[in-house]
Amino acid sequence: MEEIVKISEDNLNHLSNSGLTARMDSILSELSNERMINYPNIVKTSIANTTVLTKDFYKTKAFQHSPSSVRREMLIRLFYFLIQREIIYLAICQPNTNRGKLNSFLEKHANEQWIIISSVIAWEALIEYVYFIDKKIKIEYGSKSKYKTLEKWMLERSNFSYFTLVCYEALLYDHGKRGTEIHGNSSRYRNILKLEETDYDELNNNLELYNILINIIPPLVDLCNGNRPNTITMSKLDKFNWVDTYFKGNKIEYQEKIDEIINSMKSFRS
Repeated sequence: MEEIVKISEDNLNHLSNSGLTARMDSILSELSNERMINYPNIVKTSIANTTVLTKDFYKTKAFQHSPSSVRREMLIRLFYFLIQREIIYLAICQPNTNRGKLNSFLEKHANEQWIIISSVIAWEALIEYVYFIDKKIKIEYGSKSKYKTLEKWMLERSNFSYFTLVCYEALLYDHGKRGTEIHGNSSRYRNILKLEETDYDELNNNLELYNILINIIPPLVDLCNGNRPNTITMSKLDKFNWVDTYFKGNKIEYQEKIDEIINSMKSFRS
């Protein structure tokens, strides 16, 4: 593979859509190739190593049936989501290098913290991409919060209301994990003082949102092609019985279930 060279902002802006796709995919492919070399034991056993390229989406109906200017914005938003997944994966696979015992211990906590924050960034990148695919406009950030915008969108019950439960789980994760880390209520500093590593269950909990994001690609491609996905990914028990309703419920049951999940999101935010 040819070396990926640095280019100017002007050159980037003047790339055609196909040229932009090629550059994005070159970067994503090279990241995967480097992982195969540097982390072979981790990579071979990880579903997260599956390389997802922008060209896989460029062929979908959502792209092909959109104007050229809209396609470019779709590509940019898609790449933002895909590269954010790569950033999380890098934190997960960060090797315990020879930096001294205490520095290596602190590095583990730093990576764990970044996984939490970066997972929320990746989710926001995903949902902004999906919103743009469906509405052909960006999410407006004004007097209404992002979650209120998403709630209104889900209540429209378009094909993309598939993401209703994903939004609910992301909201729980955002408030329970990211909010705790950002706003200083984390117990992490106490664990560092104790030289205590994060236990296995907590590490798994930190990966809940990321695990959704690495499994979301096949249904996302289906939706971009105007098809109904045949799988639903989630990290917790389905307390809303969303899966049965999505696949087996009638139109009224489907609408009522969306209302129930949205109302739970509202009550959680209040």
